[in-house]
Amino acid sequence: MRIGTILLLAAISSFCFLDTEAAPIHRSKTYRKIDGLLNSVQSQITHELGAVRHRLVTDHRSHNNLLRNIKRYQGHVSNMRKHLVNARRSYSRYHVLRIRKINEQRQLLRSLRRQRVYIRQERRYIGYMERESLRLRRYSKQYKVIRREILQMRVQVNKEIRDVVKAYNILLSKVKREKHQLSRGRKIKRNQVNSYNKTYYRLLGRYRSLHRRYKISVRNMLKRKNVHLRLKKELEQQLDLLNELRTVLVSLRSQHGRGWKRRYVGCMRNFRLYRRKVRAANCTL
Repeated sequence: MRIGTILLLAAISSFCFLDTEAAPIHRSKTYRKIDGLLNSVQSQITHELGAVRHRLVTDHRSHNNLLRNIKRYQGHVSNMRKHLVNARRSYSRYHVLRIRKINEQRQLLRSLRRQRVYIRQERRYIGYMERESLRLRRYSKQYKVIRREILQMRVQVNKEIRDVVKAYNILLSKVKREKHQLSRGRKIKRNQVNSYNKTYYRLLGRYRSLHRRYKISVRNMLKRKNVHLRLKKELEQQLDLLNELRTVLVSLRSQHGRGWKRRYVGCMRNFRLYRRKVRAANCTL
């Protein structure tokens, strides 16, 4: 129970011992003391009640701000997770396509090596044909014609061989270029995956930390809120009591003689009942 309230109770109780035939009550020194003490205690309780209400509002705002931060980080984590999943999917697609191009390049190189074997064999056979035609120089007048046809065949075969090798090289260059583009795209996506992965787990860590702080804050806020609500109720009850006492004091200004004492005794009876309740309650901050 507050000291001001105790002093106020003691001062009001002293009214019981005033001379009922004395001057008007509101002009007495005891009345002025009680009136001043009543104003002081009422001002103190009003200030404390305002502080309690302010703490309730502040806790509510802090709770809302923390909840907004959690929702904001939750949105960031969700968006970053989507980016990370998309980057991983793109990286996997580039990786699969690059492996296919590598296999295609290997198949082309194997085929080109086999073609070169066949080319050497074909040129060797043309050489065989040319050497075979040399045996006809003494026996046939058509030797030069055969010789010319074999030489033309060699020229034509070499041209076709060059065309085949050129086509292989063009296709091989195209595959290498596509493989390089896929490798470059895969590298970009891998860097994105690493960046998104780092950012995602950093945001996730902050979100989890905020969520832990939020749970602790809510638990503490609920405890404080219960204490503040009980204190707010007690302070409002004391203000109601002070208003009743002020009503008594105001009514005494128009009372003289013994007429005010019956009214005062009835009020004091009700006041003592409330005083026992106040003494039994814990009204300290």
